[in-house]
Amino acid sequence: MLSNQVHAQSNVAFTAGVYGFGAEYEAPISDGFSYGIHAHFAPSANRPSYSTGLSVKYFFGEGTFIPYVNVGQMFMNEPNIQTLTATEVMGGIRFKLTSNLALDATGGMALIRTLWQAPNNNCPESYCNSLPIGPTGRFGVRWSF
Repeated sequence: MLSNQVHAQSNVAFTAGVYGFGAEYEAPISDGFSYGIHAHFAPSANRPSYSTGLSVKYFFGEGTFIPYVNVGQMFMNEPNIQTLTATEVMGGIRFKLTSNLALDATGGMALIRTLWQAPNNNCPESYCNSLPIGPTGRFGVRWSF
């Protein structure tokens, strides 16, 4: 049982990454597995966005450095520009500082699909003709309770 590990307890994280900054709630499913719900906001003068998502993580063992994989689905809205969905596949490492405090770092790729785009005159080509696959990742400080 991984009861003394941050990922085996309900926890929250404050994160910053490719899609802005935000928070994530994570809860265990069974030994080694957890699910997460996250929301991010990216303030920008010309292209603000917000995103929400769900993910499942699998942790490889216990200890101070815990590698994991993260597979998730995210929805992102850039108001009046476009709405996207991204399927993320990432690898990560969790560095346990104490029994209830950890640092996370993840990185990987996202398969991006467009759900809606503004008409061409409102959706500059550089914004709306993005690649169908792109980098993704986050850094976070995680606290369990």
